[in-house]
Amino acid sequence: MSYRRGIYCLGPRIEELGRVEQETNPLSEVVRPIIASASHDLSEAVMASRLTRGGPICMAVARSNRPISVEIKVGTIFLLHCSAQGKLWLASLSRPERDARLGIYRLTEMSSRTIVDRDAFEAELERIRDQGFALNRGENEPDIGAVAVPVMSEDNEIILTLSVFGLLSRFDERFIELAVQRLGRAAHEVRKRRL
Repeated sequence: MSYRRGIYCLGPRIEELGRVEQETNPLSEVVRPIIASASHDLSEAVMASRLTRGGPICMAVARSNRPISVEIKVGTIFLLHCSAQGKLWLASLSRPERDARLGIYRLTEMSSRTIVDRDAFEAELERIRDQGFALNRGENEPDIGAVAVPVMSEDNEIILTLSVFGLLSRFDERFIELAVQRLGRAAHEVRKRRL
């Protein structure tokens, strides 16, 4: 076990085994070409993640073609409260399910933009439910932005999230609107190919 950014996490060998599992997951094969196309269209990196006990885990990533970009590795686990993916999943749960999931989970301040007040956090989750997508505006890492959309099952439950991520300075309102539309089409394609 190792200590990283205020939380205990698995050591490097276990992380490597997790990466291997994610890379060999059959759903990753479905997702990879779809997120590669979205990444090309948006000129930013795009990833697919699924929910695990530890939080959302990156299961596939398409790197940006920009010379300066953000890199996230397959197998990376994100915090629930300050990642677009985590907030999207939490917003999909009922309040009792969310409280059970979070348990004694603390809304730890990872940057000056992290929402740490529980009432403000609940209001953020309500906005996410209303708009159907989630944003990360430097809440985990100060200069990194992300937009996440759900991939829904036939039972109307989130099975994956797709997200675009990059330097926060490039995530203006126009780009966010474009990203939501493009990721929405990608989510529809993943769902169609998965079924």
